Amino acid sequence: MPTFVDMFAGAGGFSEGFLQAENKEKYFDFLLASDINPTCEVTHRMRYNHQLGLDTEFITKDITDADFIEELLAKIKGTFGDTDVDVLTGGPPCQSFSLAGERRKNDKKDDLFSYYLKVIAALRPKYFVMENVAGILTKDGGKIKDRIISEIRNIV
Repeated sequence: MPTFVDMFAGAGGFSEGFLQAENKEKYFDFLLASDINPTCEVTHRMRYNHQLGLDTEFITKDITDADFIEELLAKIKGTFGDTDVDVLTGGPPCQSFSLAGERRKNDKKDDLFSYYLKVIAALRPKYFVMENVAGILTKDGGKIKDRIISEIRNIV
């Protein structure tokens, strides 16, 4: 059964989509989700642990914390053993990339995608999904998009 982990999980849009995906009676095994907002953990635990009876884990933590990846890896290994992560999903916050509303120069959230890329490098999934807004392609004359592509190519 292929596995997945959901970063910047929010209320669980990616999680729901992957749990409903099926191919030849194979379904995704939902290992873990993470978000900085504790309300998201409550939502996930109610939906996935209580309603659906899954063993899914949740980390309520800021992805920029120095020990985030260490805790993520420890939680996966401690709960699921030497399980590989097949798919990593995530939508780093995108307010500063949005074409709607005001774009702030030097917004702290501009760099959250780079922490997502660090998670990709640590987990080494077979596939990853990174959702964002179209404005990420044009922010700073396309430099953000070019940086993301360059960093993805450097993950070996």
